[in-house]
Amino acid sequence: ELADRLQAEAARQQTTLQDLVNEWLAQELWEQRNEKIRAEAEKYRAQHATLRAQFADKFIAMRGGQVVDSSDEMLQLYRRISERFGDEPVLITQVLDEPIESYTIHSPQLVTE
Repeated sequence: ELADRLQAEAARQQTTLQDLVNEWLAQELWEQRNEKIRAEAEKYRAQHATLRAQFADKFIAMRGGQVVDSSDEMLQLYRRISERFGDEPVLITQVLDEPIESYTIHSPQLVTE
C-alpha cells in the first residue's frame, strides 16, 4: 500500500519514484540538521551571560551545549570545525552584547507633494 501511494505521488508530481524519495530524504536530513542547530541556539541563549563574560566579541562553536572552539576570526574557526566535525551540525556564532541580534528597519514612507 505504501509503495502504491508513493508511486501515485510521484506520478502526481511528474517525477520518478526514486527522485521523489531522494528529495524527501534530503529534506528530512536538512530538517534534522536545522533542529540540531536550533537546539544549540537555545543552549547558547540560556548560557549567554556566562559566555559573554568569557568570550566577549569572539566567535564560538557550540556542540552538545559546550563551547568546542573559539576564535577572533570566523573563517578560521569554521575551517577548524569543519576539519574536526566534518558535516555534523555545529553552531558558530559571535558572542555579542545581546544573545539575539536586533535590527531596526525603517519602512519607506509615501511622500505626497
